[in-house]
Amino acid sequence: MFDVASATDLPFDDDRFAAATMFHVGMNLPDKRGAFAEMARVVRPGGAVVVYDIMSTGDGEPSFPVPWAADPSTSFVESPEAYRGALRSVGLDPGPAIDRTGLVMEVMARSAAAPPALNLGHLMGPRFPEMFGNLFAAVNDGVVAPISITARAPADA
Repeated sequence: MFDVASATDLPFDDDRFAAATMFHVGMNLPDKRGAFAEMARVVRPGGAVVVYDIMSTGDGEPSFPVPWAADPSTSFVESPEAYRGALRSVGLDPGPAIDRTGLVMEVMARSAAAPPALNLGHLMGPRFPEMFGNLFAAVNDGVVAPISITARAPADA
């Protein structure tokens, strides 16, 4: 079952989940703090908020289009430090930002060598090769990186 809702106004009771995740969403959210506040609200004390996004790790921007945005007006890539600060600002305790570039480059190389019959290109349309190429170049150049951060909600006292 899936529920569709705004990331900044989740339709769930407080303390409902042991964990909440945000997987490749933050690049499209200008209000990460608002989303993190909602995630913090719906996780139980001691619960986890896990974020996995493309984050800014160098100077400049990727060339557009990229898989999450056709142009800079809808791209909200931020640094791991900005994510960690936003998580802290809503009372969560973020762990380290873990760079997953090695893993992603390995998967991208395998996929390029033997593309699956059904892939993101089918979903994202004819510009996907350009989007994927721009993302690959930006990761390879150190402009952005796939980063994971796990934050914890305070445990009950």
